[in-house]
Amino acid sequence: MKEKEFEIRDIRKKEQFVVDDAYLNGHAKICGIYATGVYIALCRHADISHQTCFPSIPLLSRKLNISRRQVIRALQVLEDFNIIRREKTDGKGNRYWLIDKKHWKSASVSQSPVTDKHRCHTDTGAHRSLTDACQTLEPVPGRHPKDSHIRIQNKGKDKYIPSPPQEGIPYEEIISYLNLKIGSSYKHQRPKTRQLIKARWEEEFRLPDFKKVIDNMTASWGKEPNMQNYLRPETLFSNKFESYLNWRIGGNIGNDGANKRGKYDGIGEVLTSEE
Repeated sequence: MKEKEFEIRDIRKKEQFVVDDAYLNGHAKICGIYATGVYIALCRHADISHQTCFPSIPLLSRKLNISRRQVIRALQVLEDFNIIRREKTDGKGNRYWLIDKKHWKSASVSQSPVTDKHRCHTDTGAHRSLTDACQTLEPVPGRHPKDSHIRIQNKGKDKYIPSPPQEGIPYEEIISYLNLKIGSSYKHQRPKTRQLIKARWEEEFRLPDFKKVIDNMTASWGKEPNMQNYLRPETLFSNKFESYLNWRIGGNIGNDGANKRGKYDGIGEVLTSEE
């Protein structure tokens, strides 16, 4: 036998990514070449831990050398089969989640591949049936405690889908900004820190608000040794968050010009209630 003149691929290399066998073994021929190309591109861009990605439609179009319309139709096909889930995000276009294969709609629903002429918005009974079936997933039975799932609403029906552990909340970006401002090394994975950030997020505060609180309190406390230890998540993201968001450097001044609250008022309350 001749010595082989080729080298097999090394799957340990970080520049490689994973595509489910289940897709190539069944859904590829049903979804068609465009949807398959788009799915592979999404797998390429997906975060290895959270399986989410943000490639734009123009980027997918350029990467695959297909038209914008073909990309949009392909995304619709993948969503119809519940292979992906997408949602609009502020300033980032669409967020795509790669759904676990146990939630995919069976590839046996259709017998012919979806081509460029596939009308993803057709109102035929068959298409409505397919779409409805994709929207009525049952709760995941016996899932591992470490699995992350969320229930979302769509047209009045519940469904479970794997959710990114961050649930759309930029924990890492918030804590990285805090670390950058004060030279600390807090971890965004810490449960207490995530609990506090999530609580504020559910009160409709967003990333610019967190950054402003960090900026406000760093400017107010950062140069005073006896206050620097309070520049930490337990204090900044506590139930006093809104007060810190509206903080005035040097103390909060009332309309009559009097210093209604001292520069450090409320700190004791925060530490008592949150620790």
